[in-house]
Amino acid sequence: MKMWKAILAAALVASPAQAADDWVGIGTVAGHTVSIDMANLRKWIDGLVYFSDSTDDGDTYVLNAVDCRRRQIYVLGDSDHGELAGWRDKGTAVVAHSLGEAELETVCGKTGSEPLPGHWVGIGFGLSVDRDSIRRGPDGLLHFTTTDDTFRTFGPDAADCNRRLIYFGQDSGWQDRGREVAPKSFAEAELNYVCANAH
Repeated sequence: MKMWKAILAAALVASPAQAADDWVGIGTVAGHTVSIDMANLRKWIDGLVYFSDSTDDGDTYVLNAVDCRRRQIYVLGDSDHGELAGWRDKGTAVVAHSLGEAELETVCGKTGSEPLPGHWVGIGFGLSVDRDSIRRGPDGLLHFTTTDDTFRTFGPDAADCNRRLIYFGQDSGWQDRGREVAPKSFAEAELNYVCANAH
């Protein structure tokens, strides 16, 4: 997965010192405070919670994942070495009274240890749809929830199967922003899946 690159690029723009409100110190290593970016915790459909940490000198930025139930932690990549190949096979058990345990307790305390609810189905383009979320609204549209493998998009969308329109997000005025679905696009994949699986 390449999702850590987008998160890494965004995080390097704002160091812990620059975004102090979002970063929580959880311990020290070699005299430097290690902090977690609480604004970017992401629980995903694989049951893992993704988070980033950094030292207060800004030298190292690490993207991690934790399995709250199995008490395992994974390092996905860092600012020095990039993405680590095969990281899913390199989970380590969290040791009592360690920095890893402090991270796990902080992250899992915020997100909970239960898996992300829903029946998630990959539809291509790195997107997944919660099949359980598909429902017809009083507006005649099919409403559903999606997420992507960057963990940065997670929200309600809607589809008009007859007119073949997709509505992304549901902020103010979203009903006026239906987009026509282009052939072989991720929007077409969403529309086709949702319309075929309406309850």
